Amino acid sequence: FKEKIVKIQRSLSDKQINAEPSPYSDDPAYPVELCQFNKVTEEEVRALASKPMSKSCNLDSVPSIILKGCYGTLLPIIAQIVNVSLSTGVMSEALKLAELKPTLKKFGADHEEYPNFCPISNLPMISKVVEKLLLNS
Repeated sequence: FKEKIVKIQRSLSDKQINAEPSPYSDDPAYPVELCQFNKVTEEEVRALASKPMSKSCNLDSVPSIILKGCYGTLLPIIAQIVNVSLSTGVMSEALKLAELKPTLKKFGADHEEYPNFCPISNLPMISKVVEKLLLNS
């Protein structure tokens, strides 16, 4: 995973755009600080509803099938959760949790050997919405 992180950092540093170094970091590997995001609209959140989000996480307080069925009603609340998170830079502790499921990398691999597993994280639905909105902004 460390190699993946280094690779991602390199690709991000290649895409830097006139950003000031962070006054909070002495590490030159992290020269950019994201300090402001645009508010998301209910329409932007609604656009995600048209994309398949059918997987539920055991950490979800509401199963995804029910959430999708009530999406129109919950849309203002979801948009507010996203906007508060973006404006404060704070994500609710409940949305930071992930359910980890180790999965064998190859069928028939020795399940006694740790390197043969790939950890899959399953996030709560609202976390996925925030992530996708950030990705699209």
